[in-house]
Amino acid sequence: MLKKTFIIYILLIHVLVAVLVIKTDTYHAIMLKLGKQPTNSQTEHYINSLYAFQSYLDQQIESSHDFVVGDSIGQSLNTINLDSPVINWGIGHNTSQRLLEKIASLSSLKNARRVIIFIGINDLNANRSVAEIVENSRGILKMLSTNTQVFWVSTFHMAEDRHNAELINNRVTKLNIEMKNVSQNDPRVTFLNINSEFSQNGYLKKKYDRGDGLHINRDGYRVITEWINREVLNASE
Repeated sequence: MLKKTFIIYILLIHVLVAVLVIKTDTYHAIMLKLGKQPTNSQTEHYINSLYAFQSYLDQQIESSHDFVVGDSIGQSLNTINLDSPVINWGIGHNTSQRLLEKIASLSSLKNARRVIIFIGINDLNANRSVAEIVENSRGILKMLSTNTQVFWVSTFHMAEDRHNAELINNRVTKLNIEMKNVSQNDPRVTFLNINSEFSQNGYLKKKYDRGDGLHINRDGYRVITEWINREVLNASE
């Protein structure tokens, strides 16, 4: 009888665990607790498809160009508004680790004239440490040509009403300090501290919030466009 009860108990435990894992929020929380990024098949397909498309375009680029790369903050930048042509290869949900892995297959990016990089916030949301992000970022810089000018855009704070803003924003501040130090030790790299204009008391200003506490609205992109025109495209002519 005792043995039968024990078997039933074990089966119930396995059923409970299975139910909890199936629930998306619980799975997400468990993965973050373990320091790992939760996977999502649709997201993975989206990112891999865009990288595959970039790889196809890469084969058709025969000279040195300017690029925007990174996550959705970069992806949403309308490069038509910039003062000279810039190829936008930003990808939503992108991370420093993924960019580091994929850059090797993009020869035009490795040998670009100028690269503007938006990366970091997705890493922090996936519970990656600042040290790991900095290490990945150093790896990205090593993959780029010694002749490439790199403009590293500061990671932006989240708005105060974002659910995880306080935790993430403390790490955003640390990441920006570290990446500024990296840029100061690499003559190719310029750190663009746009966050200094977007942030107030350690939070994203409401006037630049698209509505989710994370992404940037039209007014914010006007500021980003002005910075890039002034500090990147015109300053280095």
